[in-house]
Amino acid sequence: LVGSEMCIRDSSKDIEYFEMHDLQGRLVLSSDGKVLNKEIENKIDLNGLSKGVYFIKIRSASETLSRKIVIN
Repeated sequence: LVGSEMCIRDSSKDIEYFEMHDLQGRLVLSSDGKVLNKEIENKIDLNGLSKGVYFIKIRSASETLSRKIVIN
């Protein structure tokens, strides 16, 4: 469960991008091509999103992870 803000950080590598989709598969948030620095705790503002379930895909040079996010 997350509130109005979420942090993405991977201490071993830079994150190439992230995408967040709603349950209907619509893109609701993305990193817009910016590389997220592994040394910085990258905060994502979720204030514009409605309460509900979302899926986030995070890609680095070596892997892609998908996670379910619940905004309450």
